Amino acid sequence: MARGSQGEIRPLSEQTVQLLERLHAGETVWLKAQGGSMSPLIREGDVLEIVPSLRIRPGMVVLVNTPWGVRCHRVVSVENGQIVLRGDTLEAEERVLREQVVGTVRTVWRGKKVFSPYSGKWWLYGLLQTRAPQLMHGLRKVWRWSRRQRRHRM
Repeated sequence: MARGSQGEIRPLSEQTVQLLERLHAGETVWLKAQGGSMSPLIREGDVLEIVPSLRIRPGMVVLVNTPWGVRCHRVVSVENGQIVLRGDTLEAEERVLREQVVGTVRTVWRGKKVFSPYSGKWWLYGLLQTRAPQLMHGLRKVWRWSRRQRRHRM
């Protein structure tokens, strides 16, 4: 189910239902990202390779099925059978049950670039997102401010 603009719950699309069934059957699926809650790691239009996962750890980016829709967010912590998630650009956290996690993001395809969210700079980025979210929020504000300043100079 997914929540519409007025807060009502509506059924998932047939394509989303098929994607979830394939993941439950143990298949790897590819999904085109929508929205900006995981930017800059995952941007709108990126293609995500999602694999079924048995092991969930903080820092991982997971696909969850909630009553408000299917979404990819980062695992902040695992507490008493519940998983705490947060989008990288969001301050609010959400709690889901382990059963709602249907897969993890293995790779991100951005145009001709392919990268893992768990290696290099993205590993450090994920670590800071889970361990120091206030610092990351402040750094994002500074980064957005500096981009606006550069645009105004041109």
